[in-house]
Amino acid sequence: MEVIEVFKGFAADFELCVADDNWSRLAKWLAEDAIYLNVGGPDPRFEGRDAIINYLREDVMNLDRRFDSRTLEALTKPRVDGSNLNRRWRVTYTLSNALIWWSRVRRGI
Repeated sequence: MEVIEVFKGFAADFELCVADDNWSRLAKWLAEDAIYLNVGGPDPRFEGRDAIINYLREDVMNLDRRFDSRTLEALTKPRVDGSNLNRRWRVTYTLSNALIWWSRVRRGI
């Protein structure tokens, strides 16, 4: 399977996880020794499938769940370099009619 197809499948399943908290569905998209780079985050690197899934689940619980809604916007097209995929994107959070935004980079799928 092409890296871009893996990314699309992972991203679609991630959104389902956000909706229903069934994070186990992400395991099929990550190798046991996968590496996730959280560029600009306080913990910039996570190693291993379970560590990555745990980080994503906790991140959603600690950030996304605090807001009424979130909207994703791709800032760049996915760029594939070998087995790595890079993409810049922005997530916009809203809370009680206030608008808050936060930019992140998704890398390393």
